[in-house]
Amino acid sequence: MPRNIDREERKRLIAQTAWSLVATQGLKGATVRNIAEAAHLSVGSVQHVFKSSKDIYLFAMDQAVANAAARIDATPSPAHDPLAAVQHVLYELLPLDKTREAEARTWLAFTAEALVEPSLTEASSAMQHLLGQVARSCIETLDEAELLRADANKDLEAVNLQAFVDGLTLQMLASPKSLPASKAKEALHSYLQGICV
Repeated sequence: MPRNIDREERKRLIAQTAWSLVATQGLKGATVRNIAEAAHLSVGSVQHVFKSSKDIYLFAMDQAVANAAARIDATPSPAHDPLAAVQHVLYELLPLDKTREAEARTWLAFTAEALVEPSLTEASSAMQHLLGQVARSCIETLDEAELLRADANKDLEAVNLQAFVDGLTLQMLASPKSLPASKAKEALHSYLQGICV
């Protein structure tokens, strides 16, 4: 039994190291050798757990989805203020601190690679599916609280909200000086007010 626990801990360590390398050096920097060195492991011990860098990427992507989902589930929900509750959930998807920035950089690198590497497509789609579920849930919350405009198409608004959050994330990473965290929060608040009554 301890062997299984040790193996799982090692897998998580390797995934976290991969995220860190991808966030700072891109996918080209996240080789098995570099991951092993940064994690203070031998190449053999990494390959004992993962056969290739693609296997590491798949596991790291799955972990990223699980981490984001756990953060969202743990977000406090102020029942008296549904709009604030929605904002706080969406903040978990934006690169508002070092942890979320590294996660977003890593995720974008994996997503770009998935466009040309079919073996990563399913894992990449899992994050998009999670983002779509979150956007849909946020729109439902606003609608149930009777805050969403009466003429709003909920399906379309969920797509629009997901695209807006994706766009904010990309812009924050590409041009952090022109879109700092405070301005991104303000933009998200303004967007949500625009779809509410």
